[in-house]
Amino acid sequence: MDGVHDMGGMHGFGTAVEPGDELAYCERWEPRVFAIQMLVGAEGLGAGPGGRVVREEMDPARYLAASYYERWLYSAEQRLLRKGTVAPGDVEAMTERLRTGESVPEHRDAAMAERMLENLRTRVPMVLREFGLELGDEVEIRVWDSSAEVRYLVLPMRPEGTDGWSEDQLAAIVTRDCMIGTALPSANQPAIK
Repeated sequence: MDGVHDMGGMHGFGTAVEPGDELAYCERWEPRVFAIQMLVGAEGLGAGPGGRVVREEMDPARYLAASYYERWLYSAEQRLLRKGTVAPGDVEAMTERLRTGESVPEHRDAAMAERMLENLRTRVPMVLREFGLELGDEVEIRVWDSSAEVRYLVLPMRPEGTDGWSEDQLAAIVTRDCMIGTALPSANQPAIK
């Protein structure tokens, strides 16, 4: 894909590091959005595809104006709408009720909390599942973040049926999603041109 969301490394967008970037959350509402996004995926409350694909559907102007967690909130809301977990207008109605002083609703479910904790313990596989990639238990995943500016990850896994292939043939089946670790190359997929 080549869209507004694929501008990593492009010139003219200013510094990649902004004050507060060293913090996981810069605003009080952001941890709640993180939790909502995790619940939507882990509890099957939203329709696929996963969050990133939905964020890439955002109108370019809206995408550029939105913060990181505003994009996450958009994708969670869209997935909930697509599955029918919330109806059109529900989010706007709740937002208005909160603006007029109604307290934030609380939901306490010990079993759900335990499931989420277990999911967070295995976060990388869960993220990969959100992208539609299932790796077996025999695959070891190592996460390395050199500076948070390097975002690509290469899984050194040769696809079955590619023995004897040239480097050019192998390179032709490696997609962007393969390079960031959210898909596996396949000998059966069409070559990238």
